[in-house]
Amino acid sequence: MLYEVLQLFYVAQNPNVPMKIRAAMVAPLGYFISPVDLTPDITPIVGYSDDTAVIAMAIAFAHAYITDDIRQKAKDKLRALFGDGIVTNLD
Repeated sequence: MLYEVLQLFYVAQNPNVPMKIRAAMVAPLGYFISPVDLTPDITPIVGYSDDTAVIAMAIAFAHAYITDDIRQKAKDKLRALFGDGIVTNLD
């Protein structure tokens, strides 16, 4: 899910994306990092389901603006954080 979150982050930073799309990415990203959730993240199995649903809806909304460049930036960030093995099965 971190790959999708990074894509949304880079969409929100892209000046070529309309402001309403960029603004719409802020809420899901804020929800993802917020310690206050509908389902607490410490709850086994279902704890991240609300986060996943919010991010999935945002990805669907921003899909047309997620370019190959944005995907590459997200992969590069994941590589920098976790190493090369993390990006082998993305997309």
